[in-house]
Amino acid sequence: MPVITEDISVLLLLLSVLAGCLMGVVSGLIPGLHSNNFAMLLVSVSPLLIESGIPAIYIIFMILANCITHTFHDVIY
Repeated sequence: MPVITEDISVLLLLLSVLAGCLMGVVSGLIPGLHSNNFAMLLVSVSPLLIESGIPAIYIIFMILANCITHTFHDVIY
C-alpha cells in the first residue's frame, strides 16, 4: 500500500471532489464547454492555489472528478 506523505484532510478531499463534480455537470450539460476547459483552468491556476497552501493532490482530485462526471453527463445531452 502506497504511503502518502502529505496530511490529507477528508473535508478538503470531499470539497475538491464536489467542486470537480459540479464543474463536470456544467461542462457536460452546456454545449461547447468541455472538461478540458476546466482542467486547463485548474492547471493554470494551480501555482496560485499551491502557493496559498492547497496541496496539489486536491487539484488532481478536482480534475479527475471533473473528467469522470463530464463523461456521464455528456451522454445526457
